[in-house]
Amino acid sequence: MGRHEGRIYIAMRFINGTTLDRAAAGLSLERRLELVKTVAEAVHAAHQVGLIHRHLKPAKILLEDTAEGSSSPGWWTSGWRGRKRSPPPR
Repeated sequence: MGRHEGRIYIAMRFINGTTLDRAAAGLSLERRLELVKTVAEAVHAAHQVGLIHRHLKPAKILLEDTAEGSSSPGWWTSGWRGRKRSPPPR
């Protein structure tokens, strides 16, 4: 995460896995609740530094495959914005 010419950006690494919407049917209720808690904590941390997500949904949450064979939330796809709007480009 950084700032360039007054705009906040996020550079993402490759996530080897799938999205939460694709994986959810194969997960236990307990595991889905753990993932929702983790995502909620991460979104809260993003809000604390001035980032919001315009359209958070399971299809935008990437689950990374781990060496142990489980999945953990990796990151979200597009939709992040800074709280303060930047002026339009000239």
